[in-house]
Amino acid sequence: MDTATIAVLVAGGNTLITIGVLLFRGGFGYKQELTGVESRITQTIAEVAKDLEARSDDGLKQVGETLKGIREQITLNLQASREADGQLLDHIRRVEIWARDEFINKEDFDAVVSRIETSVREHGSRAELSISQLRTDILAFVGTKLKDR
Repeated sequence: MDTATIAVLVAGGNTLITIGVLLFRGGFGYKQELTGVESRITQTIAEVAKDLEARSDDGLKQVGETLKGIREQITLNLQASREADGQLLDHIRRVEIWARDEFINKEDFDAVVSRIETSVREHGSRAELSISQLRTDILAFVGTKLKDR
């Protein structure tokens, strides 16, 4: 072999060794860098998960408080309705007594009582329907608010 060939072989070997060292050192450096990136990503994911869990807990707490308030309001409405029913029954009794005392003919009295009973049933049905519709509207409103969150 002549000296030029030996020089080319030595230069090529040196180049290969240099490339190998650069690749090895570069790969190791990238490994450390990737490990750091992975660590930061894992930490960010954990923080986001914790934040989402806190938000979910807050949302559930608000929903629970809203439902509790609705239940309390329904209870208050039912109590008020019962009181109004009691007052209405009292008034009906007074009307019946007045009608009994005013009308001598029993058939006339029975007809008046029948009309009063029919009227009371109609008003009661309307009141129940109104309360039922109000309850449905409240529950639909709460359901819409829950979907918006």
